[in-house]
Parts: sequence; C-alpha cells; structure tokens
Amino acid sequence: MIALMEVAAADGVLSEAERQWIIGLACAIGSPQSVIDELQTYQHKGMDSVLKTFHAESGHSNGIHRQLSLIYDGFRAAGADGELHPKEVAAIHELAKALGIDEAQVKQLYELYIENQQNRLKRLKIIFPNGGNNAIAEVEKLY
Repeated sequence: MIALMEVAAADGVLSEAERQWIIGLACAIGSPQSVIDELQTYQHKGMDSVLKTFHAESGHSNGIHRQLSLIYDGFRAAGADGELHPKEVAAIHELAKALGIDEAQVKQLYELYIENQQNRLKRLKIIFPNGGNNAIAEVEKLY
C-alpha cells in the first residue's frame, strides 16, 4: 500500500481522495489496522523503497508477483482524485521500466484503466439518470 501512496504522490501531491482510495483498498483486502494507521499519516518519501520491494532482483517474492497489479492499481490510485496527472502517468511508466515490465503491458493496463473509468461513468449515468446528487436527495426524503 505504501507503494501506491508513492505512485499517487508522483505529481508532487498526495491528495486526500487518493489517500482515502488507497486506505479503502487496504481495508477491502483485509490489511491489518497497523497498516491502515500508517496510511492515515504517511508522507511521500520517494520511489526507492518501492523499487527495493518490487524489483525482480529484490528477492521479495510477493513484490515480484504483484508488479503488474502495482502498475494497474497505481493508475487507479493516482486517478482517485478525479485527475490522472501526466506526471503520475510518467512516474508509473518510469516505475514499470525500472522494474523491467514490458512497455506493451503497461500500455494494456493503462487502456484497461481508461476503459474501466469510461464504463464506470456509463454505469453511473444509467443507474442515476438525474445525477448522483439527486438520487441521494430522493432517498433522504424517504427516511
């Protein structure tokens, strides 16, 4: 999860939306409370620790097997504030290159991220044709 914090902060800002998205993911996968607590106050330190954990020569088998997930989730975390900043995209590409991940795979993951974002917006427009805020107001009238 720290790796995702670093990727999301690659544009120089770790937004609250990005932080909360990563914390939500950590909660969803059952991370211990100590990890959640660390994420609440984590300050950007740079990509060196990410490379040490995820590089093929690191010896960390979990990191090696999660490289592609790190790249995909990196796009998701960095875009959680509503903007996937070009600096964040560039940092993800640089990270992938440093990890020895094929550029074609990174491109596929980026395209998958974009496709999923478009499908999310399409789904929301179908489910909430009058907008999400109107749906919340309508539900609140009932209670």
